[in-house]
Amino acid sequence: MRLTSLFAVPDPPESTTAYNRGTTSKPYDIPVRALIAKDVQGLMMAGRCISGDFVAHSSYRVTGNAAYMGQAAGRVAALAAKKNLLPQDVNWSEVEWSVE
Repeated sequence: MRLTSLFAVPDPPESTTAYNRGTTSKPYDIPVRALIAKDVQGLMMAGRCISGDFVAHSSYRVTGNAAYMGQAAGRVAALAAKKNLLPQDVNWSEVEWSVE
């Protein structure tokens, strides 16, 4: 899924890491595999539940992006259920990604 978001990077709590303030937003992809739980078979997640670093999280945590992640997880889960597969075993080329 391709996302574009304007984001504000809040100051990290007690961090000495310098982040590039004034970064402009560019479209980016979140791989579907990032929505599949590593340790729980058959579990998918979206929105703030996926893992990422501090800067990435400040972008993908917003509601609009979470909606697209939820839609992607739902499409994969529907196909997995239909074919009696785990989400990680779904052939990504068989998933209908376009929105009707």
